[in-house]
Amino acid sequence: MEDNFNKALQKVIDGNLGDSIRIISDVLRNGNNRFGYDRLESISNDYHLMLNYLERGYQDEQRYHLYGKLLRKMYSLIADMETFSNRRNVSSYVYALQLAGNLTMSHDFVRSVLEGFVSDVAMTSLKPEDERESASIELYNRHQIFVSRLFCGIWTSFQWSRDDCEFYSDLLSSPTIDANDAQLLISAVMLGAIQRFDPYKFMTLLNVYRSSSDKRIRQRSFVGWVFSLHKAISLFPEVKEMVEDTCNLKSVRRELLELQMQVVYCLNAERDNEAIQRDIMPTIMKNNNFTVTRFGIIEKEEDPLQDILHPDAEDKAMAELEDSINKMVEMQKAGSDIYFGGFSQMKSYPFFGTMPNWFCPFYPEHPGLSSISKELRESKFLTILFNRSYFCDSDRYSFALALSSVVGKLPSNMRELLNQEDVLFPSEGTVEEHSSAHVRRMYLQDLYRFYKLFQYRNDLVNPFGKGRGSDDDKDSWNALVFCQDIFAKDSFDDQKLKLGQFLMKQKRIEMLSQLLATITPQSNPLDLYLLKAYFYMYQGKNAEAHDCFEHVLTLDSAHERAKKGLSRVCMLLGKYDEAERWYAELLRSYPENRNYELNRSVALLKLERVDEAVEVLYKLNYNYPDDDNVSRVLAWGLLCKDKFTAANKIYNTLLSCEKPAKEDYINAGYCHWFLHEMEEAVSLFRAYRDNAGGDVWELESVFLEDKVLLERNGITKIDRHLMLDLILQN
Repeated sequence: MEDNFNKALQKVIDGNLGDSIRIISDVLRNGNNRFGYDRLESISNDYHLMLNYLERGYQDEQRYHLYGKLLRKMYSLIADMETFSNRRNVSSYVYALQLAGNLTMSHDFVRSVLEGFVSDVAMTSLKPEDERESASIELYNRHQIFVSRLFCGIWTSFQWSRDDCEFYSDLLSSPTIDANDAQLLISAVMLGAIQRFDPYKFMTLLNVYRSSSDKRIRQRSFVGWVFSLHKAISLFPEVKEMVEDTCNLKSVRRELLELQMQVVYCLNAERDNEAIQRDIMPTIMKNNNFTVTRFGIIEKEEDPLQDILHPDAEDKAMAELEDSINKMVEMQKAGSDIYFGGFSQMKSYPFFGTMPNWFCPFYPEHPGLSSISKELRESKFLTILFNRSYFCDSDRYSFALALSSVVGKLPSNMRELLNQEDVLFPSEGTVEEHSSAHVRRMYLQDLYRFYKLFQYRNDLVNPFGKGRGSDDDKDSWNALVFCQDIFAKDSFDDQKLKLGQFLMKQKRIEMLSQLLATITPQSNPLDLYLLKAYFYMYQGKNAEAHDCFEHVLTLDSAHERAKKGLSRVCMLLGKYDEAERWYAELLRSYPENRNYELNRSVALLKLERVDEAVEVLYKLNYNYPDDDNVSRVLAWGLLCKDKFTAANKIYNTLLSCEKPAKEDYINAGYCHWFLHEMEEAVSLFRAYRDNAGGDVWELESVFLEDKVLLERNGITKIDRHLMLDLILQN
């Protein structure tokens, strides 16, 4: 049935009303309920009346307007039928409806309860101290039940009306309701609009974004309408115009670009966690001063001999620990979600079995924290966690719940830290905790955890994932917002190019491929072709990259990066003569650039202009005696000049390094082979084989690649086969 809904909706989006009516008529005819039958009959009657007038030859000036109106009615009908079906058959909807119960959602009632809560909190604070705590607990318990039910009622609701839009736009922007309630309900509106585009839910989010002065509310609304964008917006000119007007502001375009980049950092969370576990955590764990026992966490006893035997060990350990922590801090500053890996393991608490809790701003009075130990509650920890933290809201709840379960097992000196804000969350001058970008990033991390870990996540359209049902390209990324049709204008190309450069750095090639297809070359052809050149290089499409670099140089003949890229591509394509010319030109502008000189030397060697290359390489080696790359190319040059002993001397030095290059074993082996020192040659080739993963046949391809050099030194095809067999014997 879902496929039929998607097909019918796609027909509507394509402007094909007749086919959509026929598809839905079949659904109702073959289904078990008649939900939507009267609405479909009304739309069908109006449509056939239009066809009847057309057949009679009437010229109706309102025909296109009426046709568009029928398309919108049909869209609303299909979306409601889909929601009705989901309410009966999809676990997440069934769960939400059970939680919502028979809650009255009349506008007046909702407003009175939400506004009444604010006044009730104020009144409770005036009660005598012995009554205040119990009254507060009861008030927050009752209210959390209400907003959780309202949350579920909103996101599973049918398509909204204009009245709904106006009511919630005003309510969620109003200072008369609690800001936490507004943020939670904005998430509910967003969740419903992501599941199936709803023009009035979408307009609500956009209205709140445009009107609210609260940074947290505004950023949730921003993420909400951006994630809710869908090509169905083309059916609703009023909504489309609102988006275009909003995006005409430079500040909005900047925020859109920031959001896109932040989404990519969220997508990198698991990759970043692997890097942390592999490169950082082993050092931190090795140098920590605590051990976990069945009786709790205790400090390790200091070894009295350690200071005598290794007097500098403590300083080294501290330096290693500090370096590892600094790496994590730098990752966080750059935008990485460094806490996902750790906190993803802490989402099994019953607290996270309730959907609204994933979206609830952190506050110490939340009834879900009622189980927290008395010791933790009496400390300043919850207040500190509320006022300042680098964690997103769901991680704050995780942290509080997890710490509560172990606080009694902590050493006394660690428990004392729970009252010290600067120790728990040391200040970071460069981290703007209250900036719009930071607020948005924390919310995106909350959303990423929800869509990654919630028990019914597979029921939901994932804004971080691929595809949005059969009506969309399955290879598309939902959160790649700039690929939306509404942004298919030259005026967005600057943001797209900046995003493309960012995606290239992040190695998000699949996303970059889709983005590049939406950028027109008219606005900034130079940067576009340069980005495309690097994109093709990464994919190994060097011929295409060559053409793009050349195109850049036709636009700017002095462009250094294009010359450098073209030189590199020419080397990869085997166009050594052209590569040498470009490196020579670069050296005229940058005569002190060692890498340009070195790469030109490689090109000269490939062109068999060996004497010329070696002369340059000797000078480089004299100026940079510690540069292994210079030594390596010089050794190869000497090898090509048949100076095997001199070359071998350099290779011996290179092989004594901590991490020699695989190629050093091969080339050193050539030196011995050409000198008929077979035992040494075989040993070196075996070392290359072992470093290449035990694949002796890779050696065969290397020998074939160096066929000219080998044959010039008397190594025939038969000799190559014999050598391979010698290597295989061990």
